[in-house]
Amino acid sequence: MHGYSVEELLTMNIGDLDSPGAALGIPVRIDRMLKGEWVRTEINIADGRVRVPVEISAGIFEAGGQKYILAIDRNIAERKQAEESMQRAQQIRIAGEMATGLAHEIKNPLAGIKATIEMLSHEAYIPEETGRS
Repeated sequence: MHGYSVEELLTMNIGDLDSPGAALGIPVRIDRMLKGEWVRTEINIADGRVRVPVEISAGIFEAGGQKYILAIDRNIAERKQAEESMQRAQQIRIAGEMATGLAHEIKNPLAGIKATIEMLSHEAYIPEETGRS
């Protein structure tokens, strides 16, 4: 997912895997983990070629008297695309509802005017001009 070999990963720190913006939040996330919290967040990772949205679950565990960070990164690009598609569909649905409401608001007064004109045209007697002055 990160695009690095195992050998490359062994020479890197956690900040090398995050995008520059996400790397700024590393100290806060580590502080939360040191306080015993299991951190779950969404960030973008970058390997210089691609930016990938990931969900990170991370926490501290102890083994042999040493503290380690266990982090599980999950690629959520497909989920993000699906969420964006659903959001666009929701926006289109709302626009359709607004257009329907607007059409209804315009049609109602016009229907009354049309009915009045039709009624008057059938009932009203309008004499023809005879040309007399």
